[in-house]
This record gives sequence, structure tokens and C-alpha cells, in this order.
Amino acid sequence: MAKRQEQLSLTDRELFYRLGWFTRLRWAMGGMALLILLISGYVLGISFRRGGGAATMVPAVEVVLVIFLYNAAFTFAMHIVKLRGRITRRLIMELALGQLICDMLATCALAHFTGGIVNFFIIFILLPVTIASELLPQSLAYAMTGSAVC
Repeated sequence: MAKRQEQLSLTDRELFYRLGWFTRLRWAMGGMALLILLISGYVLGISFRRGGGAATMVPAVEVVLVIFLYNAAFTFAMHIVKLRGRITRRLIMELALGQLICDMLATCALAHFTGGIVNFFIIFILLPVTIASELLPQSLAYAMTGSAVC
């Protein structure tokens, strides 16, 4: 690899590895979310109403597809950064923050489209917050937690 990667501390290299793990985990979780939505819609007959209209699962499925889309973008970005050897601590923090913000927005959108605040799915907003506390510096982790509360 290039010089810049060799100059990273062990902590930074581990953090970059964990970001890769987090991205792979997101592929699995997105697949499970899509599977659960499809099973609940077609096997259990559960669907959701929006604004008093017809029951539909489309918005929730669209959110999961957006998760796949931004996960592909982050996967591609991480591979390019790694191949070029331009890994820096700042870039690692930016990638982590970007992933966590996207995950938090997607989790909120999924909760909204599958029942809103009364939905048990709302508890999953804690997953990005937990991961933020592991990946980000303390001040950014507190900021992510504050935004999750809002």
C-alpha cells in the first residue's frame, strides 16, 4: 500500500477495518429488512396506510432500496480510497459520519413508513447511535445521539 496508509496509527487502521465491517453488516441488515417487509406483506398480509389512503408497502421497500444504493456508494468509495492508499484519519471520520447519518435517516424513514412513533421498529434508531459511540470521537458521538433524539 501507499505511504499514507503505513503512517496511520493502529487505531486508525482498525477504525477503517470496522467501517468495512459496518458496510458488510449493512448489506445483510438491508437484505433482512427487505425479506421481513416482503414476508409481512405477502405471507402475513400486513400493509401500512399513508394519509388514510390505500394500504401499501412501497414506501418502506423504497427506503430499503435506498439503503442498498447508498451502501453501494460507500462500498465503492472505501475500495477506491483503499486502492489509492489515501486513507487519512479525517477521511475515515467523514466516511463514518456519512454512513451513520444515512443510517439514522433511513431508520427514521423506515419507522415512519411502517407505523410511525408507535412502531416497535423505532428502537432500531439506537443501532446507529451505538455504532457512533464506537467509531466516532466523543464529541461527534454526542452530536449523533442528540440528533437521534430529535
